[in-house]
Amino acid sequence: VFDNYSAGKQATEHLLHHGHNRIACLAGPRHLLGAMQRVEGYQEALRQAGITPDEALVKWSDYTFDGGLRACSELLNKKGHPTAIVACNDEMGVSAIHAAQKAGLEVPTGLAIVGMGNSFVGQVAIPQLTTIFASVDEMGKLGTEILLEKINGTASLSTSRQVLETRLVVRESCGCTPRKG
Repeated sequence: VFDNYSAGKQATEHLLHHGHNRIACLAGPRHLLGAMQRVEGYQEALRQAGITPDEALVKWSDYTFDGGLRACSELLNKKGHPTAIVACNDEMGVSAIHAAQKAGLEVPTGLAIVGMGNSFVGQVAIPQLTTIFASVDEMGKLGTEILLEKINGTASLSTSRQVLETRLVVRESCGCTPRKG
């Protein structure tokens, strides 16, 4: 599994580093453990920065473009809307770019956005979506190795669950100069 908690925390810390203190979260379905862990990481980063998490800034959705668009539009249509968004997947991150444009906000100057997943949709968005990356290839490789160990009867309990590290991929939607390479 991905380190969902760390992903939520990293995304939020990056936006805090840019001076944002009113950061919203477009979350996945509340019943999914990974979605809850991403929100917990987001909230912990806020607390560590001395900001009390505001439940009104967390919008639970369904990880879809339409769900993210509705949730982000709700946030942006209120007085005192956020200056930054942590989107818990790239599809909702791209929908936040669209919602910002519909609300007359430039990304990243009027609204900074960080997604999660490093998907193709985030790479082709305009502006390109800054994201949290975890290797799907590494996840598949580890999963295959564990499956083969289980089939061969050599798997230990410690190999049944692996947590993969995440890292920030800076692009254009957060206000940074994208890194080359």
